[in-house]
Amino acid sequence: MLITYSVRAKILEIHKPSQFHKIKEFFNARFCGGTDGEDMFSKVIYALQVKDYEMADVLVISDFKFSLPSPSTTEQIDKERAKGTKFYGLCINGGIGDYKNFLDDHWNLDVETSVYTAKF
Repeated sequence: MLITYSVRAKILEIHKPSQFHKIKEFFNARFCGGTDGEDMFSKVIYALQVKDYEMADVLVISDFKFSLPSPSTTEQIDKERAKGTKFYGLCINGGIGDYKNFLDDHWNLDVETSVYTAKF
């Protein structure tokens, strides 16, 4: 499952081979600023709860130039963590900021210089 987000979050289900074209569409899409992290995390929580996923991995690929989730969203994320879900971040051309304390693990990538760093 992919959840795209820029201005609004959108869930792309890719459970069957007939849906794999959505992956190509995702990689060909252009994303721009105005990220609403709250909306994105709400969609993630919704997706996890609808199918009652346990021990899922959530990877957020972003520049992380948006606010931390609200306390109520953080509470929902903690409930998903209790089910074994992990939250990861791949920060591209940005600064992980306070998310370094929020995510289970993260990595940084500067595509301009091709510098990759793991978290410290």
